Amino acid sequence: MIGLEQLIKANSSFLLKSAANGDGLSKNPKHHIAIVTCMDTRLVELLESALGIKRGEAVVIKTAGTSTDGNFGTILRSLVIAIYALDVEEIVVVGHEDCGVTQISPSMLKQKMQKRGIDKRHIRKFEEEAIAWLDKVHNSEEEVKKLVDALRKTTIIPRAVPIHGLMIHPDTGKVSPLSDG
Repeated sequence: MIGLEQLIKANSSFLLKSAANGDGLSKNPKHHIAIVTCMDTRLVELLESALGIKRGEAVVIKTAGTSTDGNFGTILRSLVIAIYALDVEEIVVVGHEDCGVTQISPSMLKQKMQKRGIDKRHIRKFEEEAIAWLDKVHNSEEEVKKLVDALRKTTIIPRAVPIHGLMIHPDTGKVSPLSDG
């Protein structure tokens, strides 16, 4: 297991070897695109490479399950910042096959929280807002379509901003279009 000490040591090595220091990248994405995707670790580096995106070229927003339930507000807030402060002009929602969120049950999550010492009162508070959405997330492809639809319907994203839906295979990187904005 890697811990803070190893991360700091890795950073020191990175800084010695890196040409990234002072490269002058803008905080605004070069391609004016925002990608909303899952936080699955298998997508780290794979997603950007599979889509031909490099550092500084896109805003990438990661969330559990790329789902409308439970995290739509966070996604929408991030997209509002991306559009109005970072000049994003296009949105791509990318789900993936074999998403772990589709396989988590609220009861299993509650049990694991209890085993880790979280008080039942705090779990109940969390459950009202977040755990309940797990019962609604069963199919990654459907979640991408629902999120694309919800983003298209919101009155805060300009109609001129295309919103696309894709699926990516977490092992091969193969991308399949679901919806062309």
